[in-house]
Amino acid sequence: MTNTIARRALFEPEEIRNWKLTAWRPEGRMWSLDEGVFHGFCSNTWVGHADSFADMQLECEILYDGYGGGDICVRGDRDAGKTWEHGYNFAMVHSNDRKEGRILLSNPKGYHEASITFPVNQWVTLNISAVGNKIEAYITPDARLTLVDNDNRFSQGQICLSDQSCQEGDESKCDGSGHIKFRNLVVGPVAEK
Repeated sequence: MTNTIARRALFEPEEIRNWKLTAWRPEGRMWSLDEGVFHGFCSNTWVGHADSFADMQLECEILYDGYGGGDICVRGDRDAGKTWEHGYNFAMVHSNDRKEGRILLSNPKGYHEASITFPVNQWVTLNISAVGNKIEAYITPDARLTLVDNDNRFSQGQICLSDQSCQEGDESKCDGSGHIKFRNLVVGPVAEK
């Protein structure tokens, strides 16, 4: 398959109009772009980009505080009732001691058993590639999550993001600025190997 996608920064001012709240909680508070940082407001909302992508490479910096959670869904559907069930979803959750974040890859049959870890309270770069039926994510090249979807249910779709509220007992940690923040989200062609 020829990859004709151009490299684009999706948080640039001219791109922000392409993001909208998804059908999951359309009454939620909209997300905000502040000094290049895109974030929700601890309101369990999802946003999705208008454009659809097939084979692609996504790079994004994430900052996670170890409370609540968040997601990046590729080849998703921002108009679906349950965004995370219509694409390949990377859920960001905390470890039991909250010193690390974990990224889990889910698919239509549930969560992938493997996860990758990353430090909380510091910016890290997440890379996701989607080529045909192979979806891969990594923060460091030696720790990857890979899914080969033999059904190839999602050959193209939108990029969707979520910011989840705190779990019961952690409400004091929710200051309303979001538990996960995204910046420098760039999508482009898959690098030739």
